[in-house]
Amino acid sequence: MLRPSSVGTERVPRHPTRGASYMSDRNLRLDHALKELGGPPELTARIHAIVEEWESAERAVLDTVVDGIITIDSRGIIESANPAAERIFGYTGRDLVGHNVSLLMPKPDADSHDGYLRRYQATGEASIIGKGREVTGRRKDGTEFPLYLAVSELNHPSGTRYTGILRDRSIEKATAEALEAERTFISAVVDTAGALVVVLDPNGRIVRFNRACETTTGYLADEVLGKPIWELFLRRKDVPGVRRVFQRLRRGDFPNQFQNIWLTRDGEERHITWANTALVEPDGTVTHVVGTGIDITEQKHAEEALVSVSEGVRKLVGQELHDALGQQLTGVSLLAKTLEKKLADADSALTEDARELTLLARGAVTEARRLAQGLYPTELERHGLNASLAELADHINRLGQTDCRFVDRSQGKEVDRNAELHLYRIAQEA
Repeated sequence: MLRPSSVGTERVPRHPTRGASYMSDRNLRLDHALKELGGPPELTARIHAIVEEWESAERAVLDTVVDGIITIDSRGIIESANPAAERIFGYTGRDLVGHNVSLLMPKPDADSHDGYLRRYQATGEASIIGKGREVTGRRKDGTEFPLYLAVSELNHPSGTRYTGILRDRSIEKATAEALEAERTFISAVVDTAGALVVVLDPNGRIVRFNRACETTTGYLADEVLGKPIWELFLRRKDVPGVRRVFQRLRRGDFPNQFQNIWLTRDGEERHITWANTALVEPDGTVTHVVGTGIDITEQKHAEEALVSVSEGVRKLVGQELHDALGQQLTGVSLLAKTLEKKLADADSALTEDARELTLLARGAVTEARRLAQGLYPTELERHGLNASLAELADHINRLGQTDCRFVDRSQGKEVDRNAELHLYRIAQEA
């Protein structure tokens, strides 16, 4: 602990944060009071022992506190400092006591401190005494660092003194700056990523909306922050499903994948596939839900176009089989039947061969029609899904291997042509 040195004829005080004249005056007043009481020597000794114990306990506290404590007199001369102050500034007691406190300040604060102190004593106008604020300190090696300083004033007959409580904020500031740099880096990564990144609080309100989300939806982040996600981008019929996914994430069912449609500002539908996770506190509480999405709208359109082209080719080949080849085979079948009749009338030995040729021609016509129907269900285009499925079931029954029935439970619900075709293909594959 830093001990004050002698100043003039005053003795060195034993207390770490009290000036020499203050300590001397206090001891003199204590002795005087004890003499006036006229107590026995044993009582006087006991009182002095209690005071010594109190000073020892106070010294122990001051030696162990993490904040620096420095006391100066009315001239700005350092009278005492605790070990924490030594560590903060890198000085020893001999370096500090008896020197002006401006030693611990960088320019221009060091040059103006004495003037500030005199002005305060003359006017009573304070900018820091009785308050706390951040200032800049200067270590023994000349480095400057952020310092929190709170100054209190003690008026006493022996003279005014000021006690400063100091806290080194360099580590705190460095940590804050590192965290800010990390946040800036993460923010830059999130905003420049091609994927959509949206972060929701436990109530589904948007707390982060990156640049890809802005580009995709046409909304700025400032327009959507704090608003529930289901009030902005979802079709009404999709809201219950998205809420269920959100609740599963809140319960700890993550990560998960999900696909839905987002509506842009202009009402355009964008197909988004999501990979979702959650941020969790050590106690298991979910604080945020994070969704990372990829806009697959163009991919969807490409798939639909590919399916459309494929179905177009199948339709063309099916029509050719049905119309061109089917008609030709029908003609062959009719000619074979005519030939069979003529040979039968002539009682020819080739009648049986002609009859077999007629059966083969009819089989070829049936097979061509079956192939044409398999490639593209013409009944679907002419009469719709129900009629096509009924015809498909009837065809399977005619094969004689499976009892197949079609039961219509659609209750009159309509679906678009693409859906009809997909449903028909599913039934056909089954």
